[in-house]
Amino acid sequence: MTKLRAGKDGDAVPPGTLIFRIGKRTKLSPEALRKGKASPEMFVLGSEDKESEGQRLSIWVEELTIADQAWDFMGGKPEHNIVACLTVDKILAIPPQPGFEPPRVEWEEALMIDGEGKQVPNTRPGAEGHTGITGLNQGGDGKIHKRQRSEMRSDLADAAVLSPVPVPHDIPEEHLRVAAYFIYEIRGVLGDSQHAHWIMAIRQLRRARVREKGVDSLKS
Repeated sequence: MTKLRAGKDGDAVPPGTLIFRIGKRTKLSPEALRKGKASPEMFVLGSEDKESEGQRLSIWVEELTIADQAWDFMGGKPEHNIVACLTVDKILAIPPQPGFEPPRVEWEEALMIDGEGKQVPNTRPGAEGHTGITGLNQGGDGKIHKRQRSEMRSDLADAAVLSPVPVPHDIPEEHLRVAAYFIYEIRGVLGDSQHAHWIMAIRQLRRARVREKGVDSLKS
């Protein structure tokens, strides 16, 4: 199996890729949480998304970034504790609104603020999984275009499933320690050994919780 690699900024993310978006639990009703259904509000572009060159909705590739890393990159805000998962295929299958271009999923270089307050590339482990959904800010300020953008967000919410694991994760440390040890036994020493094993253990146990809960076929 070929390991997924990040593409250049603007390149299409391959079909079949699992991605996720982190949002606020307060945006969801108790019924939505019980059913594992995302809300359209989770797919509203933030100010940074709108101001970026590609105007893409910020999302992450599960195979390259675990939700806990993405949450940390986003500032680790306690209110952002829900993970909505969906696949590139489901996004590409969303029919375009009249006069709008269809949504796409593209690689996007992750940025961070350095010590001088400047935006610079984020080179921390996991940052390579940053991507974005295009086309969600099309049109003008008229009612028709606003409604069309709202419809696109609703379509994304319908295509998504909530992960049963929040951010930050609630996996017992003892379970992670055991999983990391077995990963070391199987794979041996990796580049940044202890940290790499720990990240792989979190991903493995996140996926295991999804399978246990029977949440569609998603892995995060």
